[in-house]
Amino acid sequence: MHASYVKSNFQLLSLINPHMKNVLSFTFIIFCLFQRITVHAQTIDAEALDGVIYVKVRNESTIDLAAYAHTDSKMGKIVSQYGITKIAVPFKSKNAGLQHVYKINFSNTADVNALIREMNQFSFLEYAEKAPIYQLTDTPNDFASGQQWSLDKIHAAQAWEVAAGSARVKVAVVDNAILGSHEDLIANRWTNPLEIPDNQIDDDGNGFIDDVYGYDVADMDKDPEPPANALNTGNFTHGTHCAGIAAGTTGNGIGISSIGNGIQFISVKCTPDSYTTNTLTESYAGVDYAIAAGADIISMSFGGTHDYQTWQVLIQAAQEDGILMIAAAGNSNNETMFYPAGYTYVIAVGSTTLNDGKSSFSNYGNWVDVMAPGSGIYSTLPENGNTYGNLSGTSMACPLVAGLAGLLKSTDTTMTVEKLRGLIFGGCDNIDAENEAYIGNIGAGRINAFRSMENAILGVETLTKAANLQLYPNPNNGRFTVAAEKGMEGEGTLLVFNALGQAVYQQDIALYDVAQAVPVHVDGLSKGFYTVRLISNNRMQNASLVIE
Repeated sequence: MHASYVKSNFQLLSLINPHMKNVLSFTFIIFCLFQRITVHAQTIDAEALDGVIYVKVRNESTIDLAAYAHTDSKMGKIVSQYGITKIAVPFKSKNAGLQHVYKINFSNTADVNALIREMNQFSFLEYAEKAPIYQLTDTPNDFASGQQWSLDKIHAAQAWEVAAGSARVKVAVVDNAILGSHEDLIANRWTNPLEIPDNQIDDDGNGFIDDVYGYDVADMDKDPEPPANALNTGNFTHGTHCAGIAAGTTGNGIGISSIGNGIQFISVKCTPDSYTTNTLTESYAGVDYAIAAGADIISMSFGGTHDYQTWQVLIQAAQEDGILMIAAAGNSNNETMFYPAGYTYVIAVGSTTLNDGKSSFSNYGNWVDVMAPGSGIYSTLPENGNTYGNLSGTSMACPLVAGLAGLLKSTDTTMTVEKLRGLIFGGCDNIDAENEAYIGNIGAGRINAFRSMENAILGVETLTKAANLQLYPNPNNGRFTVAAEKGMEGEGTLLVFNALGQAVYQQDIALYDVAQAVPVHVDGLSKGFYTVRLISNNRMQNASLVIE
């Protein structure tokens, strides 16, 4: 979101395919799957950055903390005792909340907990906290259907027949680095139309100089591509792979297609050239830049298990700017909430396999919003400048949803984030039958691009992600009562879909009061899992139905 110097190291959420060519045979160990990765230069707290904390001055306060540190005796003692070297607002955004957040650098790193306790004693501060280290989590003539099974699974080709993506829609891929010059990415690489190259001037006034093709917020320079000496080491593959999934060039006769099919990607590099670990050191700054660059959607394939208040301020700023945020749910195969995916306003994405089962590594839980293919995903890689290969992880599922969001927004560039969420959730296929052990913990289901695009054209959306249409009893023998939530009052249509997505029952229904319940008799259906859908007032609610 905003360009701070924040060193929030996020480990990339992907799994390297062990059968890739030798250039990718290095050990790419993911924290959230194997719980072991070397974090660069962290000695005090393995999950926080040494020598950095964030504090927020209350919005109603007029105190400038940087100036206050030089005029208040108590604050002056703290500056001296903890070796504070810099206090500054790190974010470029003019959002009021973010302009009250300060980054504090200090040299007495072992005393971080004591410093936080002291700072929290100031009544004008809302919070003081550590800086997080999160670990990185017409059919076109280049659609490699056999290799790109994920696009087949979500019915991408049918979705493209409804509409293609628009270059006016921009997905920011906040990651370690992106080889934007890749043969299958360069055509869709965002170019800043307001920035004059190499004149050492911030022409567009967004706080970043010469950001023509995105920005490297880790090294604070204009080049978001992997360092040339690392192209064949495998250290900077993640971002290029994610960018290809969301917005690789479709229809150019080479390589891959992407679900975005014409949308642009903004390159945001958050790992320093000097790093050899697959972590993001500047995730806050990366998201800050995405907002400053005018992204419509932000894709975040990284995360960790700790909740940070500065993230909440950043996400609120993006929400206020009408930016949809999408994040990977993590690869630990557990229910522990993962951040930033777990924050309000962020779509949390889990991973599925070819057969619609939850990927063995994917996290799950009632906080997960949607599932998307993430096992063995074929996309662009930076090795030798123009290569391709398979990676797995919720890292791969996340940009697939981000690319779908871009495709949907292309049908109406004024579309709100609330409507985008509704279209993504409402288009999902119910995959409870393939995931009986995870019912209620895999969100709205697996994304279906075609159904979401159809709903976009028809103006149909869901109210929420989940099975908020109430059925009881459930399971049942085909006879149940249905009750809807507020916003669905009136006349509508009730449909029942089988596990293949085929409509097997339809009934006109009228609900004139949210407290009203209507009996439904669906006779003759075999035992199994179904989806019940109520459409009314151009909105839609879903529920899972089990007939036994």
